Amino acid sequence: MRIQVRPAFFKQHSRGYAALAMVAVLGVSALLSLMYVFRGAVRSHESQVRNQLKVDYRQKEDAILRALVAITPNKAIGAMKSNSVGDASGINGSSQYGWEEIFARAIADANAGTALNSAVVTSFGISGIINANTGDISGLVPSDFVNVIAGGGTFVGPGTTANTALLTDSDVGSKLPQALAYTGSYTTDQGFPIISKDKIYPSTTTGLGASATNYPLYNLIPYPNIRFGYAAQGQNFIAKRNWWAFSLTFGRGVNLTNNTGTSSSAVPTVTKDYILSIYEVPAQLALSAGAKLQLGTYANGGAWQNTTITGRAFGSEVVTGGNLNMEGITARRKINIGGTTSLGGVSIADGFDALGVRETRWKTAGSDFYGASTAGESGKVAILPLSQGAQFIRRAGTAPSTNALSSTGWDDYAMGARQCAMQIEISKASAVVGEEHRPIEVIFHYKTPAGGDASVTFVPGANWENYNRDFWVDTATGATSIIPFYWENLTLNGNPSLSVKLDRFPAFLANLVTTGATAAADLRTNHSLSIWSNPAGNGVSLPSIPSRAIELGVVIRDGEDLVTANPFNTGLVGLRGFERGFSVVTDHRVYLVGNLNQTTGPIPNGSGIPAGTPYYPPLSIFASDKRFGTGAGSITGGNIRLDGQLTSLADDGSTVNPLDLRTGTADGAGAVSGNQINANLAQIVSPAQLPPVNKMTWMVVVEEIGEN
Repeated sequence: MRIQVRPAFFKQHSRGYAALAMVAVLGVSALLSLMYVFRGAVRSHESQVRNQLKVDYRQKEDAILRALVAITPNKAIGAMKSNSVGDASGINGSSQYGWEEIFARAIADANAGTALNSAVVTSFGISGIINANTGDISGLVPSDFVNVIAGGGTFVGPGTTANTALLTDSDVGSKLPQALAYTGSYTTDQGFPIISKDKIYPSTTTGLGASATNYPLYNLIPYPNIRFGYAAQGQNFIAKRNWWAFSLTFGRGVNLTNNTGTSSSAVPTVTKDYILSIYEVPAQLALSAGAKLQLGTYANGGAWQNTTITGRAFGSEVVTGGNLNMEGITARRKINIGGTTSLGGVSIADGFDALGVRETRWKTAGSDFYGASTAGESGKVAILPLSQGAQFIRRAGTAPSTNALSSTGWDDYAMGARQCAMQIEISKASAVVGEEHRPIEVIFHYKTPAGGDASVTFVPGANWENYNRDFWVDTATGATSIIPFYWENLTLNGNPSLSVKLDRFPAFLANLVTTGATAAADLRTNHSLSIWSNPAGNGVSLPSIPSRAIELGVVIRDGEDLVTANPFNTGLVGLRGFERGFSVVTDHRVYLVGNLNQTTGPIPNGSGIPAGTPYYPPLSIFASDKRFGTGAGSITGGNIRLDGQLTSLADDGSTVNPLDLRTGTADGAGAVSGNQINANLAQIVSPAQLPPVNKMTWMVVVEEIGEN
């Protein structure tokens, strides 16, 4: 037999090569697997980084936008005040009201440059901290990330008809609200948040709820998509929308540097388009106040009687009690529900806005609109009731704004007394004991047909017999006097007063030119009256607020029919009445005597008011306090019926009980019994129902309209 023995080295060599190949294959496979896992981890990390940066950008954007909502209205007010274009002292200057300053303030207030405030970092007491947030930006300035969407300008594009490039832009043009026409400077409008009565809806504007030709200043426009329930989302309400469009871009490497000082071109870019709006909202709700509003009960705790409310209420705070049934309530800060409260047909209890309860009702209702809401629910929204208290009714000491950026001065815009076309200025008063407040000289101011200002001075014995002229018979001619104001001591309480007869105004204004005075416009222009005492005159002093019984009051008489113009004995036929409404503003106490505004007139054209609806000319009376009748017996056995809206000028911090009415007796007495009050309070639904002078609220909203 043959035995063949293979060399040992041959066997080892063969097995060695096989093992090496296997190891190599396994090694490569493992390496590829590790590379795949590593690559996946890197991609996952990059995705997480980008998502985290997007969250970071969103937080910074939200912080900036919230700051803009708070800052912009204050700058808009500043642009309406004297010397906002700058003065010789250098104290004021237009730059502090411009958009660059607004955005710079917003960045600072929002701390938008960094994810973590430096003060917080310092409080940790740890040195050598390395910030790994590549979205942080050192030295962030508005020009780094704020741009106009289209058209000229540096930061924002104003929503006016002059900004044609923005309005016709293919990307955002269809998403923009109706543009306003502005007769002021477009350059100024482009650089500053201008609010002005010269901004109006052009007659060609479409999509409004009323005629833009007849109602260019305030019209019916859709309520924004916010949770603050001044109105239902998308429902028409009366307002004017001033708006500005801009874009915010984060992650733009060409301009931004991260915390190491190197270019952050790898940071993803996010650009979003926004509209910042300031809605000018005239008072239109059934009940409203800039103070704490008590609904459903009187101050003594008794429940309201004979009261129907159609519409909504607004207050800085709102407290309900008694048995309250209405459409809804809104508040700037908080709402406390008491008694039995039903809003929009749904019963509501305290704690309605607690966490969990709020979400449940949203889910149940299928909408985030609800009968009760506060501004805090609405995110990037600010509510600003303007010019409350004495500053609304006090004319003395005010003056037109000069050298202002806006074409409308602040006092002329926000102070009700300065909005009045006519004035009864008490320029001199008697020094006779017992008649210290009797006017012995009155200057009547009015508007001419051309819109200019004119005045006539009335002096007893010359052209005015001012004492107890209730019968209005001119002793010289035997004719009935048409001068609509005179002085009297009220019979029931002895208080001194200036009585004003509303039915005399049409003939009085028409007859002024026959006495040698400048012609006066009719009541379509002279539609409002300020009654005030000028403390610069002899014997004249400012009334207290609220007025004291011994101080001069104002009596409103003969206002039952505001539609028909009585020519009296002048033969002036065809006079126009208060067809556009009438307003009285005074810092004196007002006594309301007899019926007011009981005659209906024709529905104005283009108003949007349904045919067949009773239309009364809108009437507003703003005073330091109001009294019904001139004494305790003046309403005995009768009722006070209120139809319309109740708006309070009370300052924030006070409490308003809107149905606590008083008769014309001495201070601290004469409360009207609840069973003598019949109130039918309803919301204004058309700009034709707005009185000439009204309280204003600004609603500031910022909305996203697109992302690139």
